[in-house]
Amino acid sequence: MSQKEEALRLKLLRDARGKEYQEFVSGGIVTILQRLIGFLTDLPSDGISLYVGGDSSRTDGKSITLGLPDMFFDLSYGVLDWATIFKALEAHEVQHINSSSFEEMKAIKKDFADYMVPRGLPEKTAMDVAKTMLNILEDGRIENIIVHKLPGYRIPLLMLNSAIRASAAVEKTADTPGQEYADFHNEILSYTKTGRHLPNAAVYKGSRLEKEFRAIQGYIDAAVVAVTAKDCADLCRKLLWQASDYLLELLKNKEAQEAAGSMAPDGDEFTSNNEHEFNPSPSSGSSSMGSDPGKNKDSSGDGEGTDSKSGEGGGAPDEGGSEPGKDGGKPGKGDKKGSKPSSKDGENDDGSSGRDPKGNKDGKSRSGKSGNQPPERLLTDRGEDWTDDFSETGSEGYLPLTVSPEELSQLRQGVLDDMKFDKESLKPSASQRPMKAVEDMYEGERQRLFEESFPCVPTTPLPPELLAQAKRLEKDIMKILQQKHSERRGTRTGVLDTRCLYKARLRDPHLFYKKGRPIKADMAAYLLLDNSGSMGRIGGIMYGGRFAFSKSTLSRFAAAIIEYALRNLAALKISLFDVSLNRIRHATLKQFDEKTNGTRLYNSINNVGIGCGNKDGYSIRVATKELEKRRESMKVLIILSDGLPSDYNGGARAGIEDVRNAVKEARRKGIRVIPIMFGDAKFRAQSAGDFSYMYESFISCNPIDVCDEFYKLFATLVKKS
Repeated sequence: MSQKEEALRLKLLRDARGKEYQEFVSGGIVTILQRLIGFLTDLPSDGISLYVGGDSSRTDGKSITLGLPDMFFDLSYGVLDWATIFKALEAHEVQHINSSSFEEMKAIKKDFADYMVPRGLPEKTAMDVAKTMLNILEDGRIENIIVHKLPGYRIPLLMLNSAIRASAAVEKTADTPGQEYADFHNEILSYTKTGRHLPNAAVYKGSRLEKEFRAIQGYIDAAVVAVTAKDCADLCRKLLWQASDYLLELLKNKEAQEAAGSMAPDGDEFTSNNEHEFNPSPSSGSSSMGSDPGKNKDSSGDGEGTDSKSGEGGGAPDEGGSEPGKDGGKPGKGDKKGSKPSSKDGENDDGSSGRDPKGNKDGKSRSGKSGNQPPERLLTDRGEDWTDDFSETGSEGYLPLTVSPEELSQLRQGVLDDMKFDKESLKPSASQRPMKAVEDMYEGERQRLFEESFPCVPTTPLPPELLAQAKRLEKDIMKILQQKHSERRGTRTGVLDTRCLYKARLRDPHLFYKKGRPIKADMAAYLLLDNSGSMGRIGGIMYGGRFAFSKSTLSRFAAAIIEYALRNLAALKISLFDVSLNRIRHATLKQFDEKTNGTRLYNSINNVGIGCGNKDGYSIRVATKELEKRRESMKVLIILSDGLPSDYNGGARAGIEDVRNAVKEARRKGIRVIPIMFGDAKFRAQSAGDFSYMYESFISCNPIDVCDEFYKLFATLVKKS
C-alpha cells in the first residue's frame, strides 16, 4: 500500500472512530493526564492548563494541547493504547517546558535565512527547514532526557516513535526533488527518534541522499545527547550548513518548497524559555553533572568539559575550530559557505558511519584522562542484527521496533489501574454528589446524572475586534458603578473627614463624607450557553461576507466580551450545557469568584466541542441551586438557547413543562431569569409561543446580534444592582 493510500485509509478510520475518540477525550483520561503534569515538572503544575483532543500536540509553557496522530486510529490500537500514547505525548510536551528554548529556535531560523536567501532560497522556505530540523533534533534530545530521568517512559515513547517511523516507510527512490526532500527529512526524523534508518532505506543505497545523510549523522548523535538547548541548536547549525548545498539543490522549485512548508510544524510546537533540566554531562568527574552545565565552561579542552565550544554532550568537533553563529562562524563570512563544519565530522576515516559522536572509528571515547563516554542514547533499540548502513534488502533487514505482548499488557493494565483509581478515589460517591437532590427529582428519566467539567484551554488573548468591544463595555460599566458607589464629600452627616479639619476654623459646616462601597456590582450572574448539536449550524456571516460562523462560535464571541468586561466588576459563572454520554453535562469555563484573563470563552471555540441534546429544565435547577448560595443581593440567571429542550422521556412537550416549572421555582427564590431565544427569523417566529409559555418574557435575537444584546443587557443589570 502506498503512503497516499495508507494516509487515506487512516483518515477514513479517524472519521469512523471519531465518536469513540470524543468519548475517550471527554472521559477520565484528562484527570489522569492533568495529575501527571506535577510529576513531570518541578514548575507549578497548577499554572499549566491541559487540553486533550484534535490531532497535534504543542505547548506555550503555560498550556499543553495533546492530539492523537492518524496512525493510532488503526484498529490494532484500542482506547487503552491511546492513553499510553497520550502519556508519551504529554511527557514530551512537558519536557519542552523543562528543557527547550524558543529563543534558540528564533535565532536559528534567522541565521539560516540570512545564509540561504542570498544563495537563492526563499526566506520562508529557509526558515521552515531550520525550524523543522531543530524541532527534530530537540525532540530527540528531550526524549533522551525523559528516559534518563524516568525509565518507565521508554516503552511508551518507543511505541509512539516506532509508529511514526513506520508511517514514513520508503516505497521507491523519489521521482521529484520535493519527494526526495521528504525522504531526507523522514530519514533524519527516524534516525533521531529511534536510532534507525527508514524502513526500506535500501532503495537509496549509494545515492546522494545516503552520502548527505552520512555527512550529518554524527551531528544527530551529538544533538540527541547535547546537554543544553543551545548545544543542540549549535549542532543543528552545523548540520544545516553541512547539508546546505544539497538542500539548495532539492528546494529550487516551488513544488519542493511547498513540500518543505507542509513538513514544517503547523505553528510552534513549543514557545517556552524555562530551561532547567539537562541531559547528563559526559564527564562523571564534574560536580555540575546534570545540573548547571554552564559551570564547566573553563574545562581544559580534553573532552571532559561540557562547554558548547567543544560540541557539548560528546558532539562531533568542528575541525576548522569555528562555530556557526559565533564570532565569524556565522554563515556568510569566510568562504562561500561561511565556516561550515568539515564533512568528515560525521564519518570515520574510511568513510563508514561514525557511530561514536566524536567520530572514533573503534567506537571508543577519546575524552582525555577520564575516558568517560558521552551520555547514552536510551531510546535507540539496536540488537545484534542491527547494521548501520543502507544495504538491507528491505524492512525485513531491520530488527523490529515493537513492544512485546508482555510489555503491552503491562501498559494496558497500568492505564486500567489509573482509571480505577480516578473513578474510586477522585470522584464523589452518589451520596456526596453536589446535585444529588436534582438527580433524584429526575429519577424516572433515562438521563439524570449530572457531570460538571472544567476544560483547560489555551490562554491566547482576545482578537482586537472583540477586545475593543470588551473594553468599551468594561468602561461603560465602570462609569455606572462609579456614579452609584463613589464616596460623597461635603455632606452634613457621615464620617468625619480629617483631611478637612482646617475648615472648622472657617466655620464651614461640610466636614463629613459618606464612604462609597467598593466599585463592584452587587450581582451574581450565571450564564448558561446551549451547547447542543444544533449550535453547530451556521449562525451568521461576518467581516464583509468572508467568514461564516456557527451559532456556537457567535455565542462564545458574545460571552467572551462579557467575561472580559466583568472579570473584576461582578461575580460571573459561565457554563456550556448539553446532554451527552448519558450525562447532563456542564462545561464550566469560568466560576463565580475566579480571576481570569478574560479569554477562556474565546479560546474554547476550537478546544471544547459541541455535545448532543439538552435538558434545559435540569440545567436551570442546577444553576438555581448555585445562585441560592450566593451572598449578592441581585442574582441573575441568563439562558441562551437556540431550541426547545429535547432529552426527556416524554419528548419536547415534557421538556417544555419542566422548563416552565424550573423557571417558576427560580423566580420564587428571588432569581431573575432572563432567557435569550437565539436563531433566525423563521425559527423565532415558530418558537415564540413555546418560549412565552416556558419563560413568560424573553429576549429574541438573531445570532449575529447577540453581542449587542448581551452588551445592553449587562449594562442594564449593573445599573439595577
